[in-house]
Amino acid sequence: MISGLGFINFSLNLKTYEYGVFGFYLILSAYWSIGASIDFGFGVSSIKNIAEALKAGDYFRINKVINTFLFTYIIVGLLICSVIYSLFYLYDSVRTTDYTDYDINLLLLFFGLGFISRYIAGFLITVYEGLSEFVLVSKINLSLTFFNTVLTVIIFIFKLSLYYLVGSQFIYALFLFLILLFRLNSMEK
Repeated sequence: MISGLGFINFSLNLKTYEYGVFGFYLILSAYWSIGASIDFGFGVSSIKNIAEALKAGDYFRINKVINTFLFTYIIVGLLICSVIYSLFYLYDSVRTTDYTDYDINLLLLFFGLGFISRYIAGFLITVYEGLSEFVLVSKINLSLTFFNTVLTVIIFIFKLSLYYLVGSQFIYALFLFLILLFRLNSMEK
């Protein structure tokens, strides 16, 4: 289901933007997606530690693991974000005449904010996996993918600029982060 919605989103975006502009978006998106996949093994380690503490009924240890790894993910996420920003400005790889309609700083800001939200949400997903809440995570992901498809359809219908596409990706990542965080907070009580 999620793959089908992803295909729909991709097809609509391809029809909304010129090939060069959409390719530019894909290049920017690829940098951030690669960065989001880097967790240095912290995800697996947090799942293991949370699952072991859950099995032992040690909720103090669960909170300690969550807080420690959350802090670690925030620091690592900010470092990765800084490296990606630096790469763009160091190599000046995105400054061409085809994209002068777009302020690269604004696009990078939205990509960066979306990355940080998605990166920390990725950690929260590992927390839920450690707590064996797979169905809950699947429902949240499916709901937000539908939401993302609605945003993509709106962008397609009104032929909105690339800023809206990048902004919608940020909104998706922010909602994912907030929903996971507030749901986790309500589980602790």
